[in-house]
Amino acid sequence: MNLESCFAIVLLLFALNPAARADNSCNYSSLPGKEFQFREADQSLQKYGYQSWKKEPDLDGKKVDYRDFVGKKGKAQEKPIEGKYSLWYVAILETCEKIYSGAGTRDRPKSIEELEELTGIYYLDTLRQVETKIGKKIWVNMNGTLRDKELFTDDPNLTYPLVHFEVLEITGLNTRQFGHGRGAGPFYLLVKKENGEKGYFAFNERSLFLENPIDPNWDKETSEIIKQRKIKVGMSERQLLLSWGKPQRINKTVSASGVQEQWIYGSGRYVYMQNGTLTSYQSSR
Repeated sequence: MNLESCFAIVLLLFALNPAARADNSCNYSSLPGKEFQFREADQSLQKYGYQSWKKEPDLDGKKVDYRDFVGKKGKAQEKPIEGKYSLWYVAILETCEKIYSGAGTRDRPKSIEELEELTGIYYLDTLRQVETKIGKKIWVNMNGTLRDKELFTDDPNLTYPLVHFEVLEITGLNTRQFGHGRGAGPFYLLVKKENGEKGYFAFNERSLFLENPIDPNWDKETSEIIKQRKIKVGMSERQLLLSWGKPQRINKTVSASGVQEQWIYGSGRYVYMQNGTLTSYQSSR
């Protein structure tokens, strides 16, 4: 083999080696941005790659391959860029490669926090913050983003039901991405119910409370109604929000007698508030 042939083979090997192609001039350690890591995923999910991440800011662009990016770290830049039809968040990986994830449109932009809910990553500062909560309690919020009203386990046939404001103890974390749409969040909490049942709970601040939301000064009847996600005349605004969550829309009227509000929840549910107190409600159920 002559010298020219050897040189051509070396160039080919260099081109095929991602590590060799990496541009290390970005000085990753000093880059600004929210640092994240790609999650390991169940085998059933690996074939889809990290679909929300693209090689270029294009809806039809090539998605990021699972095998090439699992476990890698990157930094998401907090200011999105404008693409042809939408906004894009730019992330710079520790190899200095740039990748992109959709940031919505000018009219409906996505926050950078939303990236870690459904794009196969978790922010390292989120993980560190939640690690400090191990051994502490949380309260389930059924009015949040909780999809599964149950804890799932390593046994696909074994789950445990959850109820509104149920108390769980955090016993650990698991960053692996499970299949079957097991909740929106960057990772899972390993939790234990008061009866000893253990399972996984998708971490999402909208699906849990870090402190008991029930005021101990409230009467027992009202507290129990809230836990059952029911309402009654005389409830305060906070009590209504804890029971039914935020309404789809609020219509407000200001008059000499004060402020009247109509809270519209959809599905034929309307609640009427006057000066912060529930005065009547209507339901088609």
